[in-house]
Amino acid sequence: MEAVWIAILAMLSAVLIVNLGLGDAIAEVSGKILKCPTCLSFWGALAALLYNGTEIVVAVSLSILVAYLSNFVGIVLMMFNRLYTWLYGKETANQNRNETNGDGD
Repeated sequence: MEAVWIAILAMLSAVLIVNLGLGDAIAEVSGKILKCPTCLSFWGALAALLYNGTEIVVAVSLSILVAYLSNFVGIVLMMFNRLYTWLYGKETANQNRNETNGDGD
């Protein structure tokens, strides 16, 4: 029976959020967060840690650390992207050279 009350309260909360216009405000703010890898790392880690029962101080501290580390992961991904672009450029140049010389596939 407790699950029914939780479901009803969740439904009432959702209806009030939409009717009061809070849904648009939440969508606007969450859109900004989703465009920022550091912000998304912080809030995602914080939500996951709190969901797993981690103490609030530990959860916030680890979330800040993870958000900071996400910058380094971004740098590594940019390096892989540049490597891919460089390798793809070489492959494209080789294909163009082969087509110009009439070698084909």
